Amino acid sequence: MFLDAGHSPKEISAKIDAAFQQLFHGDPETQTVYYPAGRNANGAMAYLADINNKDVRSEGMSYGMMIAVQLDVSITESIIRLRARAFQTDRSIDEVAADVVGRRLRFTATDIA
Repeated sequence: MFLDAGHSPKEISAKIDAAFQQLFHGDPETQTVYYPAGRNANGAMAYLADINNKDVRSEGMSYGMMIAVQLDVSITESIIRLRARAFQTDRSIDEVAADVVGRRLRFTATDIA
């Protein structure tokens, strides 16, 4: 999509990296949507803030973990890819996540989103 719009791979990577840093590691009061929430016996916990509805979204985390395993990336990167794929294909996160769980969609390292 970005390549088709004339952006170079370097520009695309820089934009994605900047968005990732802001949304997952930015100022917790004004920028981030990802909030670590401690640990339990299974490991790290976190939630995503839904800023439009002033709510918390955690349903994508388990789907994100499947993507993290498929790509050997962090859970934060996998959630970004899940959300990006939903946006890119004009589908809901739940629809894309259902395809991941139903094994109709598998993320690969060559996917931009």
